[in-house]
Amino acid sequence: MPPTTRTKPSSLAAEMAKKTKEMILDMHVKRMILERQQNNGRLPDGKMEDVLESLNAQGLESVTRYTVYNHEERLRLKLSRDTSSVPGSIFVDNNLRATASEASTITEVTDASTLDGREINKGGRPKGSTV
Repeated sequence: MPPTTRTKPSSLAAEMAKKTKEMILDMHVKRMILERQQNNGRLPDGKMEDVLESLNAQGLESVTRYTVYNHEERLRLKLSRDTSSVPGSIFVDNNLRATASEASTITEVTDASTLDGREINKGGRPKGSTV
């Protein structure tokens, strides 16, 4: 007798359902963010219940306030990643050759041993402290 295997649902249908859920959550979370901005950083009383009722009416019965807050955090992280670059990053073009003065300037900028005149603790035991 052959082993029974589960058949996967249509990947296209599952993907569309996920995208639809994401779009609905995005819309509600963006509305929540605007409400917070207008109310000095706080969500107005009863607004979360309104959001959950609206999500339930649109067919997302399993959504809780934790789901909404988690989606909000993911959306904020996504927006922050899209708009900012890595701090302190330097673009290196290997096709260009730097002169000695330019190379010393780069090492001065990227030297990680001091920060604002303070020594950075690199951690670990000092070299030569064990015998």
